[in-house]
Amino acid sequence: MSFSSFLTQERRGALKFDFGLYINSFGKIEGHILNKKKGRNGFGYDPIFKPLNKRLTFGEMKSQDKYKIDHRFQAFKKIKKFF
Repeated sequence: MSFSSFLTQERRGALKFDFGLYINSFGKIEGHILNKKKGRNGFGYDPIFKPLNKRLTFGEMKSQDKYKIDHRFQAFKKIKKFF
């Protein structure tokens, strides 16, 4: 029997500057949690998380491919212009 549940992963990023400015950012990715691990890349849930409309789990993807769609990277892209 195969089990798959739908999941939305969200990540918030924030920067607080010494002069009082606070910047908040948000990234999101949707996908499915699988009942079997696939792949050895990444960490945590990567081998069991398959992004929506993708063939591979995060654990099967090359890092550079994963980071293009990852919720953490999406949040970071929004705040990197403040660095």
